[in-house]
Amino acid sequence: LSSHNRPLGDDRLLFSKEPIQAAVGKGAIGYVENGLAKEKKRSEVFAPIEADERIRFQDAGAVGKLSEAIYWQILDAGFRIAPTAGSGFQASADVQETHLGYNRVYVYSETAPDPVRWWQAIVQGKTFVTNGPLLRATVNGLPPGSIFTNDGSKSIPIDIGISLAVRDPVDYLDVVFNGETLYSAKLEEHNKRGEFPPIEIDRSGWLVIRVVTEHSKGYRYATTAPYYFVLNGQPRVSRKAVAFLEKWHQAAVDNIRQAGVTELYQAWIERSRQYWKAKLDTCTCD
Repeated sequence: LSSHNRPLGDDRLLFSKEPIQAAVGKGAIGYVENGLAKEKKRSEVFAPIEADERIRFQDAGAVGKLSEAIYWQILDAGFRIAPTAGSGFQASADVQETHLGYNRVYVYSETAPDPVRWWQAIVQGKTFVTNGPLLRATVNGLPPGSIFTNDGSKSIPIDIGISLAVRDPVDYLDVVFNGETLYSAKLEEHNKRGEFPPIEIDRSGWLVIRVVTEHSKGYRYATTAPYYFVLNGQPRVSRKAVAFLEKWHQAAVDNIRQAGVTELYQAWIERSRQYWKAKLDTCTCD
């Protein structure tokens, strides 16, 4: 959650039919436009979202949904990176249409954390991020960032507990595993049920719990950091997600070449190519 998410309306995400000229080279698929400041500002978007997928990012919450979708690709590629948030308050004249703490990150701690322990909790992924609901969740009594393992001979049953405080009407509450919805319900429906249905995890991957509000001017929601499941000693590394990030990497290399500065970055280009080649060899699923 970043300064693109604002209380009065998120920045706009606009796609182009053809690759557009970017600050360095070409290849941007569109841009994020700050529509609230007196002078509109555009930031190029390079994420390799295919044309037939862009319909998902057409409404007022598009910039938040795109950030979330990219983050899920990172998780699917096997990177354990905790989500964070910041409002960019007073960072520049372009982000004054917000307030301190609109986008924020909370950590789970059994004691009042000092700055060092607070950052340690961030790194460990014991967090949730929000620009609206206050969502506190546990899986099998443990906070986000926890890792569940077994030998793969049986599934892992999970017991989800949540504490939720909201001001905006809630659109839905759901449980997402490897980018797929395991459970989704309107908040009223969930409250009537009183509990989550039985859920079992039968393969490696990551799981988040989130609440999305009915806020019409942007993507106002809360999500836990991931819980990780490793069955039979094999973490999830999706070939499709790695290919997504490698395509982004290749676009960066192309931009460097078009800018005529390849020699300056050649050593880094070679190292990064070797890295992504090795990453493909670690894939455990499509």
